[in-house]
Amino acid sequence: MTVRIAVAGAGAFGMKHLDGLAQIDDAEVVALVGVPRDQAEGVAAERGIGWVTDSLDEALGGSGTGLAGYSEVALRRVWKAVRFSWWMTGLLHRFPEAPGDTGEFGLRLQESELAYLHDSEAARAAFAENYVGLPY
Repeated sequence: MTVRIAVAGAGAFGMKHLDGLAQIDDAEVVALVGVPRDQAEGVAAERGIGWVTDSLDEALGGSGTGLAGYSEVALRRVWKAVRFSWWMTGLLHRFPEAPGDTGEFGLRLQESELAYLHDSEAARAAFAENYVGLPY
């Protein structure tokens, strides 16, 4: 999974960060915050960074695409992971002592779900996507 990163600074320290991040697999610098803006735009053009601003406030807020929106995005992703974990636990385990256990009917549902997962390419693709981690 690629981690998208914003770097603050287009001077010497910013360049050191950009050099280091370029060595990391699955790290993508998508934004550069820098003053003066023309210097930041030059660095961004050299490095293939698509978004430049001279305002840290702009990078942190706005339309929910900045860091201010990160918690909401991350929380949606966490609940998707919880949903998958709950589904997988129910698929692979039996809880006969638990209230609400459906006995033979529940066992048949499990078997049917496992057969569907085995037989359906679409089900396997969805399983794989959830298992390795959904995109943001």
